[in-house]
Amino acid sequence: MIVVMYGIEPLVHAIYLLATGFVVMLACRYIRISPIVGFLIAGVVIGPYGLALLQDSDTIKLLAKLGVVFLLFDIGLHFSFKSAWTLRRDLFGLAPMQVLLCSLIFSAIAYFMFGANANVALIIGVSLALSSTAVVVQILADLRQSGSPLGNTAKAVLVFQDIAAVFLLIFAATINEGGNLGAELYDAVMKTFFAVAAVMVIGHFLLAPLMKSMARFNDPELFTLFGLLIVLVTAVATEQAGLSLTLGAFLAGMVMGETPYRVLLQTELRPFRSLLLALFFVTVGAMLNPVALAGEAGTILLMMVVLITVKVAVFALVLKLYGRAPHQIVELTFLLAQGSEFAFVVLGMPVITQAVQAELLSQLIAAIALSMLATPFLMIMARRWSVDLCRKLEDTVCNSERQTLVGAKFKPVFIVGMNDVGRTIARALRTHDIPYIAVERDRERFLDATAAGYTVAYGEASDLRFWKALGVDMAQAMVLATPRYEISVQLNPIVNKLYPDMPRYAAVQDTAEAKQYAELGVLTYTANGVPRGLEIAVALLNDFGISEERIQDWMDDEHAATIEALAPVAVEELEAAAATEAA
Repeated sequence: MIVVMYGIEPLVHAIYLLATGFVVMLACRYIRISPIVGFLIAGVVIGPYGLALLQDSDTIKLLAKLGVVFLLFDIGLHFSFKSAWTLRRDLFGLAPMQVLLCSLIFSAIAYFMFGANANVALIIGVSLALSSTAVVVQILADLRQSGSPLGNTAKAVLVFQDIAAVFLLIFAATINEGGNLGAELYDAVMKTFFAVAAVMVIGHFLLAPLMKSMARFNDPELFTLFGLLIVLVTAVATEQAGLSLTLGAFLAGMVMGETPYRVLLQTELRPFRSLLLALFFVTVGAMLNPVALAGEAGTILLMMVVLITVKVAVFALVLKLYGRAPHQIVELTFLLAQGSEFAFVVLGMPVITQAVQAELLSQLIAAIALSMLATPFLMIMARRWSVDLCRKLEDTVCNSERQTLVGAKFKPVFIVGMNDVGRTIARALRTHDIPYIAVERDRERFLDATAAGYTVAYGEASDLRFWKALGVDMAQAMVLATPRYEISVQLNPIVNKLYPDMPRYAAVQDTAEAKQYAELGVLTYTANGVPRGLEIAVALLNDFGISEERIQDWMDDEHAATIEALAPVAVEELEAAAATEAA
């Protein structure tokens, strides 16, 4: 046992945590599994039921809670008021229906099978209906799907659930204190309204001008300190107002997301978020007692299976009602099927602990933690299943896409190739309600893009007979995301004759290729931006008459999503470089 001087125990715990984080990240990158799994397992090993290196202290709990606070701030940076309106069907339709149905089912189980009273059953039911923001966001980043259609839907659901969690905590506290529920909920709604209004006013008239003046000094450290201050002050203010730390952090992120300095703030605060979020997963793992799990394994596994099965079934039903494709339903259901970190808070409240047996609560907490642990593995299975379903969509994607073109405000854009460039262009067009027709001849790229939520047809774009089936006759512009000059030269006379007024764009690699395509009358752009294809996307949006302000907002979103995926990309690039050097 290590003997330490009085007063430095927290420092020793911090050393254990940092060392654990380093070893876990390194190991997970080598064996290519999600770091979430590693952190959860590490929590079991160093927690009070393992080596007892991590003690259950208020400081550790606070730091873990701050991980979720910074995560909600980061989501707020991505989720501006404009993006909330864009995703309104998911945010105000799909998500509420899922929470309602899951809450009813889980509440009924708690009431009829475990004998909980109506209020306690409702609290348990709603807490189990929520998904883990921390787990889902991390998995999306690992898959580089944060900015994809699938990722946007998942985030919209999580944002609604996080707001619902605030009112759940208020409801639970009111029941415990014996207050007037109607008055408390009304008070919470009004407080939330005024909190949103206050944050918006302060952000617009105080924070934005202050950040503009700070930008003159070109000092990133100023933004780091300022961002930390704003996150913590806003979180504490909403907590003191009787709401929650996470709601304040989310609102602060949304307000900051409306400023031109969003990407800079995200870059500066990302290390804090990543470190604290890792600590959160470690503390979740530390809650698991391996000995107790072994003795009650059957009950806990059954609880976990019921939890995941109910949520998968409800998500599948709701997504089906909202017209989502089967491959998207598969990925979204398993991505959002785990329990939530908020459930740990709710299940530890006196109103629950006094009404439910301690043994049953510990089993339920273990089942929720195990569902988080299982999610990365379930997503591997779901991804493969989704890709298999995509193989059956080759004949239907064209028709479903063509139907969306009828009555559209803009004529569609024909995208040839769904590599990184093609996906960037598709996101730009979809964000601004401009339809697109995409075709991909590479089977693996087609399957991957379709699984990520993009609408793509599988086929050879050089076959002009295929164009009519795609609806290219309605297209306003053509983009060659994966240009092949030898094919373009052959088709150029025919394309000029059939579509003389259609502008064509090409993503080229160098000046030599640009000169070749320029001679064919094609507008060329070097795809060196971040993300790739940004230059063509901006040019298209300009040609469609989209305002500079809206284009800049979209570019900020893309840069933020790119930063979200930087860590796994950087590791892979380092591994590739090392392999090249060794060779």
